[in-house]
Parts: sequence; C-alpha cells; structure tokens
Amino acid sequence: MDETLQALFEAYQEHPIAYMPIYSRVAGSVTAGILLSQIVYWDGKMQHREFYKIDKDFCEELSMGSSELKNAKKRLLNIGVIGIVRKGIPAKSHYKLNLGKLSDLITTNVKKNRQVSRKANNKMKQKSVTNTDTTQKITQDTNLYAFSSRKGNNPKISINELLENYPSEDEGINKTISYYLEYYRAKTNKQHPKITLEQYQKIVSVLEQKAEEYVIGFDGFEVIVSSWFEDDKVQSNYNIIHFASEGVLTTHYYKSGIC
Repeated sequence: MDETLQALFEAYQEHPIAYMPIYSRVAGSVTAGILLSQIVYWDGKMQHREFYKIDKDFCEELSMGSSELKNAKKRLLNIGVIGIVRKGIPAKSHYKLNLGKLSDLITTNVKKNRQVSRKANNKMKQKSVTNTDTTQKITQDTNLYAFSSRKGNNPKISINELLENYPSEDEGINKTISYYLEYYRAKTNKQHPKITLEQYQKIVSVLEQKAEEYVIGFDGFEVIVSSWFEDDKVQSNYNIIHFASEGVLTTHYYKSGIC
C-alpha cells in the first residue's frame, strides 16, 4: 500500500464510533441509532452525568448533516431515551441519557424478536398441517369480499378485525390506531363505526407517511390524537377516516407542540 494512503487510513482509525445495532432497532432509524450510540459513549465518559454538546460537534464526530442530526435527536426525544435542555450563555444543548427507558426499550425489543422467532418456527413446523376450517373461512371471506367488490358494495368491517388481519409493519402505527379506538369509545361512549378495507388501508398508508415525514412514533401520535379529541374547536363525529387526513394531521401536529 502507498505510504501516504496507509498513513491516512491509520489516522482515520484513531477514533472509531462504537455503533450498537440494537439502538437503531429501538429508535426506528439507523441515523438515530448512531447518535444514541455516541450519546451512550459520552454518558459513560461523564459517569452518567449531564453533558453538553453543540450540534456542530456531533455533526463532525458522526459525519452527519444538520438535518440528519435534527431528525435523529427528535426521534430519541420522542421515545424518551434522552432529555435535552438549553442552558448557559451562549446557550448550549445539555444531554441526559435516560438509562431506565433505554433498558426497557431494549428488553421489549428483545422479547418481541424472540416472539416473532418462535412464531416463525411454529409456522414452519405446522406448514404441512392443513387446517380445513381455517382454509374454508379464508376462502369464504375472500370470495365474499371479491363478490361484494364486483357488485360495488365493499363490506364494512370492524377496525379491530382489520387491524388484527392487516397490521402495519410499523408497530407504532398499530398502537396509534388501537389508542384512537379507545379514545373514541371514551369520548363518544360507543364503538367506532365499521369501515371498508380500502378505507383502512388508506388510513394506515397516511399514518405511515406522516410518521416518516414528522419523524415520530407512537408517543408522538398519542399527543396528536389527544390534541384532536380535546380541541373544543373541532367539529367532527371523530371518525378516524377524517382524522387520518393531510389537513387534520398537519394541523394537530403543530397544535400539539411536538414539532
């Protein structure tokens, strides 16, 4: 190897970042996982005391852009693993790692992965077993839905049933819909009206888009849902179809104060 290249290579190996993949899984973002890895590092160096960092320092340490850092910090704040307070003159961001919350999230993530693994193994073991009743029910439901669609009369189904059979890959979205249904029942003293599969899929799609756009998880949506239901100026029957629209979500995202 050329001596100049070798010297450069060795120089850039002096301060590697100890990246922990589990942090990305609990944060829902690789970028947020990298930032959390570095915050955990500095938390250890500071013996779990509060420490300050300016954004420029983190950007240089992690080779992140300012917008990447901003979104990563927002994710970590939303899931509650860090606290950030601006203090001093000039003001600096002081970080405090919430070790208890981080431990809980890691434990939950590990348990969830084990459950998924067990379910996958069980499905593999049962693959050769034919469940006639289940097969008939699926076939009947599919035929009924296809027939109704052809007749222009899509069947309306309980949202809980739709959620059980067609969950989002984002668990935060599933929790958001469940939370909305609970709030609806408490607010109106009745079950949410049934909706069609197409309406449900549109709701899930919009929530997934907003989760990515706003960089929020269930904790963020929980605040938005509460803002929607408790806003005296809202004139609606609180149908989730209305809630999961561009205008309503954007309005209550900013009204909720989480942005």
